[in-house]
Amino acid sequence: GAHHAVRRRQLHLDIAVAGADHGVRFLLVVQQGRVGAVLAAVLVGDEDGLDALLLAAFDRQHDNDHATTATLAWNWTRHSLSNFSPPTAVSQFLDVQLGSPFTVSILTPRRQLEIEHLNPSHRFVAYGRHLLGSLWGALRVNYWGSWESCINNSNACEDDTGSLLHKFPNTFLVDAEVGVIFADSYRFAIGADNIFNYYVRAVEVETLSQGNARPTTTPWDYNGTHFYARFTADLF
Repeated sequence: GAHHAVRRRQLHLDIAVAGADHGVRFLLVVQQGRVGAVLAAVLVGDEDGLDALLLAAFDRQHDNDHATTATLAWNWTRHSLSNFSPPTAVSQFLDVQLGSPFTVSILTPRRQLEIEHLNPSHRFVAYGRHLLGSLWGALRVNYWGSWESCINNSNACEDDTGSLLHKFPNTFLVDAEVGVIFADSYRFAIGADNIFNYYVRAVEVETLSQGNARPTTTPWDYNGTHFYARFTADLF
């Protein structure tokens, strides 16, 4: 019989820049068939940063009840605090002189680190899905760049021994799903996130002092593999 295929490709580029008390936005769209590009920049607030997203999509449909779709997405981000309240010395309260003055800091070293470095600078996701008649299968590969956090959630991020800053390595995670469509209106799927049960172990001193087996700052779910079953119905 006759064989017919429809191919669609799409490219999306989105860049946002944050600065202080002003803003601007650009929009550029280039299209060839279903290929497009978007460039955007936004400036707001007191946090300087750059956020770039690159997205590409592929869609191929056949007339013999099977189709393949795929997407690739890459994100790069970088932020730094340029303006924040400095530590304040408090020596009196309600016009009463304090015997022991103290210093109040709204922004702790740990909080600054969380804003600037807790999120990985690089994130990449590759997703593919194939439909064959009433059956489908999907696979997703996630890449997370390295990230940093303070051991024991220390606000000062240092102690008498020195810095408590720890850098965790980059990571790949894999998700998978299979499903079936029946009676045209019902779908059933089973799948697993992080099918290889990958997780990062906490620094030994944090495990011994706080009992954390895995760092609570992990950008993804640190509980390992997650299995699920999903049923959906189109009633209308």
